[in-house]
Amino acid sequence: MNRITIYTLVFVLLHLASCTKKPDPASDVTVSTAKVNIKIENRAGNQILKLNDVWYKNENGDSLQVSVFNYFISNIKLIREDGYIYSENESYHLVREDNAATKSFTIQNIPPGNYKTISFLIGVDSTRNVSGAQTGDLDPNTGMFWDWNTGYIMAKLEGKSPASSGGMVLYHLGGYSGAGNAIRTVTFNRDISFSVKEVKTIHFNADVLEWFKTPTTIKIKEIDVVSGTSTKIIADNYMDMFSIDHID
Repeated sequence: MNRITIYTLVFVLLHLASCTKKPDPASDVTVSTAKVNIKIENRAGNQILKLNDVWYKNENGDSLQVSVFNYFISNIKLIREDGYIYSENESYHLVREDNAATKSFTIQNIPPGNYKTISFLIGVDSTRNVSGAQTGDLDPNTGMFWDWNTGYIMAKLEGKSPASSGGMVLYHLGGYSGAGNAIRTVTFNRDISFSVKEVKTIHFNADVLEWFKTPTTIKIKEIDVVSGTSTKIIADNYMDMFSIDHID
């Protein structure tokens, strides 16, 4: 190989090396995330809720025994101090008192930081109500769905009460628009900090007796079955049923 050929080869190699894309340090960083466990305890006032077992008294003094207590939690969001909003992907959870496994779940892939607000919906958003057949917790066969015109039952309370004319309480709250909208937004301003790969647990309480008070005290003899006019009254009441017990 003569000297000119060698110089030409070296030049070509140097040119190729200069054209090679250098790695971008910013794109090469692996972002570690955190997790949040959600644990829910259903209660009746200061007592743990027990189905078909204990008689409770509501704000009006009516006796009530609960047999079914189900509700959807959806669209969970965490808002960080800098304004960043983390929205859980496919955020639909059906909580059933008769199924302990439904009262806890994990939110994945949360970027670390200091979060100041936690919010979610009680119910299923209007988009999913009109999106055709669903799966998982939104499966129409869960007993929390009416039909494609009326959509999901956002929350359900069934039980017995001597104050009812028929002896039963049947509160099936549905509707996703207009005056019959049973979806409610719950928001907590509560500081919670996540470091990289950390797992936090938020312990919520959900009080079934809140369905009967604030802003309206409900008399079971007047409302033992949900109607179009009582949907808003009960939904406004159950918006307050959640509280954060503690975070660890």
